[in-house]
Amino acid sequence: VAVLKSRSLSINEVESFAAMRNLDEEIYRRIAASRDWMRKPAVILALVRNPRSPLDISLPLLKRLSVRDLRAVFRDRNLAPVLRTSARKLLVLRRR
Repeated sequence: VAVLKSRSLSINEVESFAAMRNLDEEIYRRIAASRDWMRKPAVILALVRNPRSPLDISLPLLKRLSVRDLRAVFRDRNLAPVLRTSARKLLVLRRR
């Protein structure tokens, strides 16, 4: 958590933290709480595609993904079934 508070932290490092699967749930929550970091599509995608990321963070972020990224989430067998079905529903809605 102290590393996330560092001012010299780059967006690439935040993206790699969001993609790591061995971190504490609190770190994912702190990343999601930062407006500056959540403006970057790569960080959003890393949080959604991370199976360890809490569902209350990743489900609302699905709306901000592109069709291509939603398709990748839908096909990823490592993710929670709720997340995959939500991605499928969003894909169907966007195709109309």
